[in-house]
Amino acid sequence: MDLSFSEHGLLPPGTHRLTLEELKESILVTGGFQKPDGWDAYWRYQLVEGLEVMVRQLWEVGYEKIFIDGSFVENKPHPNDIDGYFECPVIDFVKRGQDTLNEIEPIWTWNWRERKPHPDSPHKPQLPMWHKYRVELYPHYTDIPNDLYGFFSNRTGLRDPEGKELPFPDAFRLQRGTYREKGIVQIIR
Repeated sequence: MDLSFSEHGLLPPGTHRLTLEELKESILVTGGFQKPDGWDAYWRYQLVEGLEVMVRQLWEVGYEKIFIDGSFVENKPHPNDIDGYFECPVIDFVKRGQDTLNEIEPIWTWNWRERKPHPDSPHKPQLPMWHKYRVELYPHYTDIPNDLYGFFSNRTGLRDPEGKELPFPDAFRLQRGTYREKGIVQIIR
């Protein structure tokens, strides 16, 4: 897939489907021919290596729809991490998914009490998965209507210009602060 950044340093709006190998070879890691000053391809590759471990764990449990965004999918030379979400039914996730993921590797929690400070992020406590891989992937429950999303489901904490809380698929398609539409990446097999 031929990716490019817009004049604002964003992926074009839409969902850009990439395998892990395609991601490693894309401008999101290499920076392309006109990479910004200070582009840290080595660091970005390391982030994708951590993402790959987590994606394979999600696939092992049966969660196939995995999306990444944040500053990693922008032309920021050195993003702190990779943010993303994966789609799953809430009942399956609660009854089986989260426990099975934690049997594979005990990092799959979103409990605020499990967050700890990190020297690179002293003012924002981070999840165990972030400490290990510098990746945060959140469950997005596909069987909860968006109008009930914030009430029944994980909260993103991200809002639209009118103050309405957004579910992950909507929030991650807007640049934080500017609300410009941007693309995200779906990781495929």
